[in-house]
Amino acid sequence: SASQGRDQSFLFLTQHQDSFEDTLKTLVSGDEQARLPALPAELTPELKQVNTHWQAYAKDLDAIVLSRATIVKAEKAILAVKKKIPLLLEESEQVIDMLSQQSASADQIYHATRQLMLAQRIENSLNSVLSGGDNVLTAADHLSKDTERFSQVVDGLLNGNSVVEIKKVTDAKVRSSLEKIRADFSAVAEQAEGLITLSPDLYQMKEAAAQLEEKGSVLFDGAGSLESALQQYSRTNQWWTTAGFGLSGLA
Repeated sequence: SASQGRDQSFLFLTQHQDSFEDTLKTLVSGDEQARLPALPAELTPELKQVNTHWQAYAKDLDAIVLSRATIVKAEKAILAVKKKIPLLLEESEQVIDMLSQQSASADQIYHATRQLMLAQRIENSLNSVLSGGDNVLTAADHLSKDTERFSQVVDGLLNGNSVVEIKKVTDAKVRSSLEKIRADFSAVAEQAEGLITLSPDLYQMKEAAAQLEEKGSVLFDGAGSLESALQQYSRTNQWWTTAGFGLSGLA
């Protein structure tokens, strides 16, 4: 499942982060149990450079690993809304049909019809926010405005709203359907509000991922320089095989 795949990805990152850090410690201090000495002082500049690059890399990596809870919350919000949107669309279409059959005002039919578009846009915006792309904050803003507008129209059709020129619906059957839409949409609005709150964190996660790719390239180059220096000293490459494995998984 998608959830299992996400959990495995986070586990992969965590495991290889720990592996790389352990390898750095071995290179700095050696490993008595494994009978591996620390790197010679002549290689300290290269090792310091790798460590500096790693610290910058690990900072963004930590941000991504810590974002796990945020992603879980966002996915739950999306799932809850996806279950409600088809029902809202069906109920809204029923309201439009009833209003049309009763020769309701053109404004009432227009606003009821526009609800279909708003419901679909809300679902699209939710997906855009969850993607964590460059437009996540814009999508969150659209989501906020569309959920507010949807609620405003439902309330207007039930109670009237002179500001946006919506006349109150008086037919009991239509009003009953509108009340049901309002109740169902309250759950959607609640989940949307939660996702809007999470959107800055999702954006930061996207930024961290972009930085991770760039810093990974720098880290890899530094690791290559250290490996070359090790080979020049005719030392075993066993240590760096382990480090290279961790690096390849992270970068």
